[in-house]
Amino acid sequence: MASISSILVPLLCASVLGLGRLSAQDDETEIENFKFDVTTINGERISEKDFEGKVLLVDFWGTWCPPCRKAVPHLERLYKKYKSKGLEIVGLNYREGTGAKAEEKVRKFAEKHGITYQLALGTDAIRDQIEDFKGYPTMLFFDRGLKFSHLEVGFAEGNEEDIEEWIVEALAKEAPDEKEPEFKRLFLETEGGPKIEIGSEEHYELLILVHPRAGLGDAQLKAVQTLKTRYPKLLSYHLLSRADLASVEGSLKVKKENLAKIRLGKAFPAVLLYNRGGAGNTRVTGTGGEGFQKLLADLEKRLKTDFDATKTAAESGKKEAGKKEAGKKVEEPKKPKKEPKKKPRRAKL
Repeated sequence: MASISSILVPLLCASVLGLGRLSAQDDETEIENFKFDVTTINGERISEKDFEGKVLLVDFWGTWCPPCRKAVPHLERLYKKYKSKGLEIVGLNYREGTGAKAEEKVRKFAEKHGITYQLALGTDAIRDQIEDFKGYPTMLFFDRGLKFSHLEVGFAEGNEEDIEEWIVEALAKEAPDEKEPEFKRLFLETEGGPKIEIGSEEHYELLILVHPRAGLGDAQLKAVQTLKTRYPKLLSYHLLSRADLASVEGSLKVKKENLAKIRLGKAFPAVLLYNRGGAGNTRVTGTGGEGFQKLLADLEKRLKTDFDATKTAAESGKKEAGKKEAGKKVEEPKKPKKEPKKKPRRAKL
């Protein structure tokens, strides 16, 4: 007698049903305002807002699903090839169980197969945004600005060529001309220390969350301090630690709930960079890979560009002021008129 799993897996794995690409136009499938807010298997909280400026592929999958597993190496190859150009992939995992055991199962699978894109356990609420969900894997494709392009159900050898073709086309498109959302300046409260201002027009804000067993190395901290010394007016940085955990020397303690407001506090070390004005931010978890070095390299370029622009503007201002000063007509003070001396009258004899 066949086991229940041997019956269910073919039913749940969409490629067995012979399903392929379903475009938004052909299938009349339309997904508006797609949202997700999850914590990755590495402890980082992510949402759709983190990918608004990216070309995004969201994969609904499971480690138990043969076509899902078949797609993984192709997705990883494409991710590595196009990540630097603006591609992001998020894998939402289903039917692995719940809680820490499920996360550990997915984490081991990711380590074994070398998956470097973001992975998290999916929820029914996220999946229910897809009307008439047909099975796993289901991939959603979004142009920049989270504009839904199409979805694909199932995976078979050769599908990766179509996926890559779409990625190349999507990356070539210009980002939608939208106004950058206004960022309200906020202040992060610390215990017994100063409030940290986020969103200043004057400087970038680099927040580094550390743990007694997971912090910055000496070389990494020195690199940050060097940038601060070189651009003191353009960069502000703070070492933070969670108030409910063991303290770290030189760090400011911040309550867990306050860290959660800026989506920090679950993974260590974590680095969060806010641009001037606070409208955009860059997040890196861990400092052992290339992410932290790339963040610092990009930050240094931006600091230099802003510094040079400020310097040029100041010099231009001085020149203009000098020209105006030189063009002024200088009138010498008028000398007082000398009144002619009156000749003394001669007395008549």
